[in-house]
Amino acid sequence: MTLLRAFAAVATLVLGFATGCGDDAQFTARYATGFTQSDVPRVSVLGIFKDGRLNSEAWPDVGPGLSGPICHGGCEALFMPGKDLPPAAAAAISDFARDNGVTEELMGELAPFAEGDAILLLTVAGKPPRQTADSKDKKPGAPSTPPPGRRGARGMGPTQSPIAPHDTSVYQISAILYSKVARKSVAEIAMAYTGPSIDDALKKFAARITLELPAVKGAGWKPEVNVDPEKIRKLGEDVPASP
Repeated sequence: MTLLRAFAAVATLVLGFATGCGDDAQFTARYATGFTQSDVPRVSVLGIFKDGRLNSEAWPDVGPGLSGPICHGGCEALFMPGKDLPPAAAAAISDFARDNGVTEELMGELAPFAEGDAILLLTVAGKPPRQTADSKDKKPGAPSTPPPGRRGARGMGPTQSPIAPHDTSVYQISAILYSKVARKSVAEIAMAYTGPSIDDALKKFAARITLELPAVKGAGWKPEVNVDPEKIRKLGEDVPASP
């Protein structure tokens, strides 16, 4: 199941649901029952899920800003430009994520190669609204909220957002932690941003990560990520069709 559905399907594992609203940013944070930051002191970054895929090209623009509070400029994502990932493995992982989202089963296959205690997935969707001369003096309206239990749109991957998935004038960012020991997702921090600036959105999300996970530090990946492409493809065959 996708990391999002892992939270939705096992609601009893959710310890807290916190919201925070500012003028242009709405945050949610969820944690599995019993989760503490000492369980995942070091985190390896998988990359950015954007435009329905693990998007290496998106990393230089937003990756360092989003992962900065954890990495402090010192860790590399598995999916980023110049990362030496075997082509066959990279293609199998990319194809699976594009077709099925980033699932816990996929994370489980990657976990042995992560040097951290957890894997961090960053997701980005939408864009800030374009500001016009007439709208600059207007306060952005509050984003609409989907009915309880509504799933995110296909192609959004593991992201759950407090706003309607069709609202492309909202910039959505999330960070999801997958624990290697627990073999499941244990934390999700998400933001819906209605302000005008991507740079401002990145700063606000980074500040929230610092607040939520101050003790978590970045880690890298082992030199050889020998993922079996055939096993990844077989994972895709076992994924049930969406209703």
